[in-house]
Amino acid sequence: MSLESANIALQKAREMAASDLLFGPNMPPAVKVGGVYRYLPLERIGVDELWQILETMFPEWQVKNFRERAQKKRSPEDAYVSFSGTESRYRVQVSWTASDAERDLGEVIAPVISLRLIPKQVWAYRDLGLPDQLVSMTSYDAGLILVVGPTDSGKTTTLVSLVEHLNAEETRYILMVEKPIEYRITPRRGIVFQREVPLHVSSMPEAVHTALRSNVDVVVLGEMRQPEEYKAALEAAETGHLVLASMHAPGVIEAVERIVQSMPDQKLAAQILGNTLLGVIAQRLIPTGDSWRAMAYEFLVMNTRARQHIKAMEFDKLYQLMATSGGLMTTLEMSVAELVRRRKIAHEVGRFFVNREDVFNELLRPVS
Repeated sequence: MSLESANIALQKAREMAASDLLFGPNMPPAVKVGGVYRYLPLERIGVDELWQILETMFPEWQVKNFRERAQKKRSPEDAYVSFSGTESRYRVQVSWTASDAERDLGEVIAPVISLRLIPKQVWAYRDLGLPDQLVSMTSYDAGLILVVGPTDSGKTTTLVSLVEHLNAEETRYILMVEKPIEYRITPRRGIVFQREVPLHVSSMPEAVHTALRSNVDVVVLGEMRQPEEYKAALEAAETGHLVLASMHAPGVIEAVERIVQSMPDQKLAAQILGNTLLGVIAQRLIPTGDSWRAMAYEFLVMNTRARQHIKAMEFDKLYQLMATSGGLMTTLEMSVAELVRRRKIAHEVGRFFVNREDVFNELLRPVS
């Protein structure tokens, strides 16, 4: 496959409204549309062509390091980068796999290149269907807002949509720390700077600690993964900053538990989280049968009872609180069930995206 064919694959991915494009050794390019991968009707990609594609996306020094390690049969490190094409931005991940080369070299280490297609325009929160209460939390001077979910659940899109709302409405100093930068934010009323780990700063905690000494109003953390990153987010919120952060977790309860249980002093962490947390939204993107997906979410709004439960480490009680809030909050099961009632998704599809299938089925049981 030539580089020209790779560009054709990118064009087809955009035309099909694909979320992702995958290049792997000795296979045609594959696109993810509506949450499902499918092959494009293009020729297979050889290992040499994959290296050529890498050279157009990663810095020369990094590709040289990849090649040296691959030739010595020492697995190169997985890496991320983002770049802008003529029509889209892309978040690129390279990982590594075994491949039988097309000549008699035996098994070789070959790259697998995954591209996330990022729209140049940020989605407005109303178009995403986010709850108004979540957006209103961004008007607070201090506190922690968490956007959580599994991979490919729209966390970054939601996070950036909230930032863009702030950017348009208020003159605040916003620092975004990402791994890597995906959407490019143009300052409007807000003052916005974006730092990429490890290109502009060595780590997320270091970026946060620098921000605390720089009169930053809002700290945005994309994809927290490590305990020291959770700790930095809590520190920023506790010292009077508004913190918007994303992390991997299947639901609200799991996100809260993960942060608290990752800390050496869990009781202290529970107290700090209980005092600083403003709300948590846990997202899912569910196939609808066409090229689009429907968003379902679990949503916790902090109130006195929620703070008491977190401080007492009674995390399971948060579910009942969300389920009985009278519409202010929602559980994932309630949200997915509503999509089924509105005929946005099929019942059989929805059940694969909930955490409590028995509750989900009960919500959809006909009233006798």
